[in-house]
Amino acid sequence: MRLDVHGKIAAADIAFYAPVFVVTGYLALKHGCGKALGWLFLVLLSIIRLAFGILVVAMEGHGKPSLGLFITASILASVGLTLLLMASLGFLRTVASTGFSDKALLPRFLDRTQMILVIAIALSIAGGTLRIPTNKPSTQKTGQKLVKAGVVIVTVTFASLIGFTVYFWAHQKRLTAARRMLLRAFTLAIPFLVVRIVYSILGAFASTSFSKWSPVRGSWRAFLVMGLIMEFVVVLVYAVTGVSLPDSKEERADGARIASP
Repeated sequence: MRLDVHGKIAAADIAFYAPVFVVTGYLALKHGCGKALGWLFLVLLSIIRLAFGILVVAMEGHGKPSLGLFITASILASVGLTLLLMASLGFLRTVASTGFSDKALLPRFLDRTQMILVIAIALSIAGGTLRIPTNKPSTQKTGQKLVKAGVVIVTVTFASLIGFTVYFWAHQKRLTAARRMLLRAFTLAIPFLVVRIVYSILGAFASTSFSKWSPVRGSWRAFLVMGLIMEFVVVLVYAVTGVSLPDSKEERADGARIASP
């Protein structure tokens, strides 16, 4: 089976996320249930991205792939960004869990933010399903509105995460070395996430799901540079940080040192 450029990119996607799935699964086990939320979302992201790559390659095997495959692949592509932000939020939630016991509303607000991202995923899935050209114009219009609402929620949520990051850096003396490592990882990821979100915004506000900003049948250059590579960099930053994080015993000792007068 010969693959076009989209198929080759999908194959590279599979080759990247297969080992990432193993590594993030290990990190989720290493850091324990209480601190594994961010890593678990990266595991889920890996599964979603593997499924996306497999679907695109499968589409290449059909002369005329079904509309169902196209819709599913497009939805998987859009959901991936939200999962990456949920992983980022999980890391910031871990940062907030130590050193901010006097700020009881902070963890609660982060938890509520996570629920908002779940809503964004639901809107993206519903909107992507309704937006297809074979539906009635009114149905397509509804789908367009849902997709736009989802990406707006994602953008506003991302801006709030940057605000939390600024706050945490302003109070970094409260944090253990491990928490600062997580905070640094998200800080390094911010510019790449910005580009990735811009790509999603362009796709959401395009006139059709078959525009040049479609990750499945749009411009492969845009998808590769603004979508896939940006995600690769963020995931690598998080994975390297996770491998470098100290174990629980070392972190508890560091926390005790900071808490002591």
